[in-house]
Amino acid sequence: MSRADARQATLLLGLVGVIATASSPTAHAPGASRSAQTPPPEFEIVSVRPRDDLARPGVVFSTGISELPSGRLLARAVTLLDLILHAYPQLRPFHVLDGPRWIRVDRFDVEALAEAGASAERRQTMVLRMLADRFRLQARFETRLVGVYALVVARTDGTLGPNLRLSSLDAPYSGAEPGLIEGRGIPLSLLVEMLTVRADRPVVDETRLSGLFDLELKWTPLPELQRSVVDPPEAGTTPAVPAEAVSLFVAVEEQLGLKLESKEAPFEMLVIQSAERPEPN
Repeated sequence: MSRADARQATLLLGLVGVIATASSPTAHAPGASRSAQTPPPEFEIVSVRPRDDLARPGVVFSTGISELPSGRLLARAVTLLDLILHAYPQLRPFHVLDGPRWIRVDRFDVEALAEAGASAERRQTMVLRMLADRFRLQARFETRLVGVYALVVARTDGTLGPNLRLSSLDAPYSGAEPGLIEGRGIPLSLLVEMLTVRADRPVVDETRLSGLFDLELKWTPLPELQRSVVDPPEAGTTPAVPAEAVSLFVAVEEQLGLKLESKEAPFEMLVIQSAERPEPN
């Protein structure tokens, strides 16, 4: 998450009274005078119902959040963390720290109604207002020293891998699907964003490579291979990862000539201070 994104997010959170922070000079602290400001928008109707039926072992369910042109928001079997990530698409789960365990486990059905045609920013503010009102969410953005992956050139002579080369294309293209990232005429910053989505922690660019690139990256899309360290199977058990599988980290080094190195770095994180389970209605 960029510092600019964090400042914008902090401002919106402050506007609905969720957080106060000194990291953004434009943020509005809860309780600050708003006599000259328009009250933040809110949904006309909000219904939140816990899905306790999903806590039973073996229950199969679908989950998702939809925003309809009519102004209706429908969320099925979502956690509070899901709702926070919906409000801030630039965040990933690892950007959200602390808070009670239930915000990542308990699931709810949420229905909310707003006016049709509301802008994306206005809908975002409405969601944040709902999180403050119904879940009593208290949070703030902080710069924390956290584990990240530094993307660096793997070889001492600076040679890149067979699937990464400078591009001469004028029209950029990029695409991704499970186990595949490809791009034509794209900066490495876009590759970093796509790797961040698929790794278990933030990725930062330390390659010092500039320009536009053509690239193709293929790996085996198993959750066990999205981490830098893969746990060996216990004695007498069948390995969870096939022997021929290629991890994301091996693929980055062998195909692109780059490497994801584990390190610590300061990063803007959303720290959950408190939250309360909502009263159902």
